[in-house]
Amino acid sequence: MAERAPSWIELMGRHAASSSLFVSAVLRYESRPDDSDTAQAGEFTFRYGPGERWRIDRAGYTVYVRNPRTTFLREGEEMRRLPDSFHLLNLGPVSPLDIVGPDTLLHNLSRRLVPTAAATATVIDGRRGWELALVPGAGEQGRLTVVIDDTTGLLTRLDSTENELATTLTDVEVHDTLPASTFTWDGPIAAASPHPADPLTTLGQRREIISAVASALEHREQVFHALADSADTESARTELMNLLDVTTTGADAILAIQLRRLSRQERARILRERDDLDAEHRRLSSES
Repeated sequence: MAERAPSWIELMGRHAASSSLFVSAVLRYESRPDDSDTAQAGEFTFRYGPGERWRIDRAGYTVYVRNPRTTFLREGEEMRRLPDSFHLLNLGPVSPLDIVGPDTLLHNLSRRLVPTAAATATVIDGRRGWELALVPGAGEQGRLTVVIDDTTGLLTRLDSTENELATTLTDVEVHDTLPASTFTWDGPIAAASPHPADPLTTLGQRREIISAVASALEHREQVFHALADSADTESARTELMNLLDVTTTGADAILAIQLRRLSRQERARILRERDDLDAEHRRLSSES
């Protein structure tokens, strides 16, 4: 009797459950940006734990460490502690943050994707998985091929024709737990500026970015169409500045954040922070 393939709903349930695992793996990717004829390839080694615990390495250097209390990001040659508020991360066209955890790229896209046929069995790096071809709803283009690991529910392969992006997860190892030290950074940290900006200036810089991203979220369809019609990054930046009346800094923040990958919770958090920043700006302005 032939083996029954798990349904799309079953596989997405397994994928959602994978966020509760302690995992170490290697993520390899290849991306071809819309405005480039050259493919960009990269590789991350990472460890992940429930509660958004991360340690991500690239080219022999730790580039991102996160635990429930602190977050560190490599900027140039130094690791910098990030503020507790929402922050923009740009680790490349894709990173482990998009593939593993509660807010994966597949999780966020799944609401508008449907499988074209039943899942078929396949093998990725010696691990059994289930392959599905997915397409968006009516009126949208693009095709996404994914492989979901049979045992763990992890996304072991993703191939997107829309974003010209391909990823493969290898060297997967599931752990009962990982030491707390895995998700802490005890190396050198970039020193804080000896001449910090005044509170109003600092708040204004943050407000410039968050307000731009919030505006893009409130006009997502127009933003998506503008980006799709742009020939390259420079024209996309100009389109965003004209469409949303934002600065170059704000437009660059929108381009970096990849709006389609934001979860509903992250979108709500950005809008709340925008409102909080506006209120604090009014308070500081009245006192100055």
